[in-house]
Amino acid sequence: DFLVNEKRLLKFLDLIENIKEVNPRNKVVAVIKNLTKEIKEKLFSKEVFNIIEGNSFLFEELIENIESPKMVIYKTKNIVKNKIIFITGTRNSGKTVFTKMLSECIARNKNRRVLVLDLDFVYPSLDTYLSIDYNYSLVDFFKDLINHKLKKIESYECSNKKIKNIKYILNSKSIGIPNEDVLLEMFKILKEHYDYIIVDTSTLMINKIYNLSKII
Repeated sequence: DFLVNEKRLLKFLDLIENIKEVNPRNKVVAVIKNLTKEIKEKLFSKEVFNIIEGNSFLFEELIENIESPKMVIYKTKNIVKNKIIFITGTRNSGKTVFTKMLSECIARNKNRRVLVLDLDFVYPSLDTYLSIDYNYSLVDFFKDLINHKLKKIESYECSNKKIKNIKYILNSKSIGIPNEDVLLEMFKILKEHYDYIIVDTSTLMINKIYNLSKII
């Protein structure tokens, strides 16, 4: 329905361009109820990752179609696997719940090592959705990283007993946001240990996430 009229289609195409400008490796998936030849051609011109046509999807099915498309119309070549997914949005928009759901969907493939990172420094709340005990938090990770006393990554993570290939680095304190150099060093380390890193962020971090996405 979003692409029904020309004005909405043009806005959507502009949005794809903006996403690509941030980072050419960003992938755009278009889910369309009724795909016309005109829309198909215009989306091709914007190099979307793929187009999925259908009336309705369960969230889990949609994730599976994005990962291994069954109804794919178009798919680019030389795809680079994204390892870091930032969840952003306004306050109380459901970022944390979406982070949890997305990580569990991705982890349905047992071969994937998935990390969920609570990078909300203002209202960290991911731990309230999980019944998990943890001794070290993200705050400890940053302190040790800055002081060059980083422990093994297993020391900071905690596990989900039901979904064993998901690990969490949780946060329960409101603290100042680290500078970009520290954040970049953190992600460099984490990428060595996990296939997917799902990051719950705060509204105040949108600008930092924008800058990080152009570098990572």
